[in-house]
Amino acid sequence: MQSPLDCFRLIAASIDEVLWLASPDEKQLYYISPAYEHLTGRSCQSLYDDPASWMEAVHPGDRDRLEKSSRKPTELRPDGDRTNEFRFLHPNGTIRWVWARSRPVYDPQGKLIARCGSAVDVTNRKRAIEKLSESEAAYKQLFDSVMEGIGIVDENEVIQVCNQALVDIFEEDSEADLVGKNLLDMIPADQVDLVLSQTQQRRQNIASQYEMQIITKRGNQKTVLASIAPRFNDRGDYLGAFGAIYDLTERQQAEQAVRESELRFRELAELLPAVLLECDVRGRILFANHFAFAATGYTMAEMDAGLSVIELIAAADRERLHQNIESLIAREPSQPSEYLALRKDGTTFPVVTQSSPIIRAGQVIGFRTVAFDITEQRRTARELRLAHDELEQRVARRTAELTRAKDELEAERLALREKNVALREILGLIEEEKNQIVRQVQSNIDRIAMPLLGRMLQNSDLHSQHFVKLLRDCLSDIGTPFLWSLADDHTNLTQRELEICNMVKEGMLSKEIAAALSTSVQTVSKQRAIIRKKLGISARKINLASYLKTRSRNCNPRSGLNSKT
Repeated sequence: MQSPLDCFRLIAASIDEVLWLASPDEKQLYYISPAYEHLTGRSCQSLYDDPASWMEAVHPGDRDRLEKSSRKPTELRPDGDRTNEFRFLHPNGTIRWVWARSRPVYDPQGKLIARCGSAVDVTNRKRAIEKLSESEAAYKQLFDSVMEGIGIVDENEVIQVCNQALVDIFEEDSEADLVGKNLLDMIPADQVDLVLSQTQQRRQNIASQYEMQIITKRGNQKTVLASIAPRFNDRGDYLGAFGAIYDLTERQQAEQAVRESELRFRELAELLPAVLLECDVRGRILFANHFAFAATGYTMAEMDAGLSVIELIAAADRERLHQNIESLIAREPSQPSEYLALRKDGTTFPVVTQSSPIIRAGQVIGFRTVAFDITEQRRTARELRLAHDELEQRVARRTAELTRAKDELEAERLALREKNVALREILGLIEEEKNQIVRQVQSNIDRIAMPLLGRMLQNSDLHSQHFVKLLRDCLSDIGTPFLWSLADDHTNLTQRELEICNMVKEGMLSKEIAAALSTSVQTVSKQRAIIRKKLGISARKINLASYLKTRSRNCNPRSGLNSKT
């Protein structure tokens, strides 16, 4: 009979779980089961020699965490259980996931005498969990990526599971907001009987597909197509239903848009002042607008009976029309074409047509043609040609007249040039006579007026002397071009403003000017401001007196004489 210790060793050697026993501080190893060598690829003896050597086999990503855990003082929690999950790096390159647990061992007196533990290889379990997580993630991704709203309801129509598309259809904020709501609370009152009747069919294990109305969280009403299948457990109890919901709102809007587009096309076709036809590949007319009936004289019944577009064209143009139809069917580029159209009564009228193929599912099933009656255009073209010819004749006559007029003007121009030469000579003489008069006037002023003004200046008081000086300066400037030039360059200056300009140039202040002109200082100030504006210096930082003096110095006397002697 083996001893209990031998039995323990036999059991420990026969199981995959690693068992160990060590001193309370885990610095001395009492026992390690053989499964340690299979788990770590390291010998049990190496662990007996160095109880901490097992840490060398730990994955670097887990080592710091375990070392921090093992460095915790044992005296603080000498009897605490410890659990850890970490990875071992096997010498063969594989990674083993390990779940380890240790606990204290006490003698009958309650004294801590050892610490024991176990380690289990949970690699397969971890891989299974990872695969399950990946599978669930893939299922969730697939579940959320489908365009249809998918959900599961219980037997009372309460939503238990839903994907993002169903959340979007009901315009909820998240899946959590939609789960737990009753479908019957999200449909109009007139739809309740429909849904309950469908539920009864599902209880009888009948799947169904039907259209229904829903009301979203935002209060919008939508039409959806529901494809529902029942759910039962193994005992046959009805658990609810699986459902796929497709939002028909956009499709209905698109269908409505198509109907409205077709209606607009028909309305435009009837308003178009041209023949509009739709034909099959053989040329049989399938649609014609009212203008076509009026232009050709045929009735709708005659066209519905199988009238061909060939019959609407004069015999001389039919072969060319056949060729153009074949080109359309072959999808060759189409150009505008002119034909002679044939009415029911046999009369004809010219038309220009533009055609395009009708393509459905990549196949040409017919063509559309719009034809414009160009009778009026051709009549207008004839009239334009006649008018053009007449205009050319008029232009030729007018050109001849203009040529003659040009010759006459050239002769007059030469005569005028000769007259201008004579006129310039006369003007030169007039200018010379004017300059002579100016010189004579200036000479008389210098000989007669200036001496008198000099004696007046000596015999007058201070107040009168200023005006005598102003009179003397004005008489001196009679022969200068200052006032002439200023008046010529600024024709908007009044006589009074020219007078003030001359006083300002001579250095008179506003008060003095006001006294000389028997007016107020305010009036003179206003007139000075007006003068600055008319001279174009109101926005410039320049003294008016300085400006006028500079202008006076820059003027050359017209007579060539100095104004002051």
